[in-house]
Amino acid sequence: FRRPLRERFALRCWHRLDAAPMARCAALLAGEHDFTSFCSVHSEAAGKTRTLLRSELVEDGDELRYHVEADGFLYNMVRIIVGTLLEVGQGKMTPDEFADVLSARDRRAAGPTAAARGLTLMQVRYREDPRSSHHEGTKKNVDKHTNSLIHRSRRLAQKRENGRAKAREEA
Repeated sequence: FRRPLRERFALRCWHRLDAAPMARCAALLAGEHDFTSFCSVHSEAAGKTRTLLRSELVEDGDELRYHVEADGFLYNMVRIIVGTLLEVGQGKMTPDEFADVLSARDRRAAGPTAAARGLTLMQVRYREDPRSSHHEGTKKNVDKHTNSLIHRSRRLAQKRENGRAKAREEA
């Protein structure tokens, strides 16, 4: 059913999704792999090998959230992973075919690029540079993204709605 407060912050999927094979596929991505299949053809990155420290699909009621943490991301990588996971969840692709997509190293093998709606950068970590007393450091490129397939954050939507209600009361 529709929840107007989360519509702006979530990627809504109208098809029934089977989360179990999606979760198995998400787990396959953990570790070091060549992510060419999950990279935009417009990427200018020389190397397409990345290490996913965390790749998991989490169910929470009617919401599915994809959590991914890596040493770096390629252009549209997370969105393409999510689009391909949606293909698996809809039964358009099997987990074996998903594994073949990873090894194909061909963008055409993967699913569509999911909309950015719901994609949230949660954290960026920097390695401390021992030469700097200000800890300016060099970027370790460990970013943490959460892509909620159905809902990004109830708390954010509620916080905004509370702010609007307060503004209406003051007016």
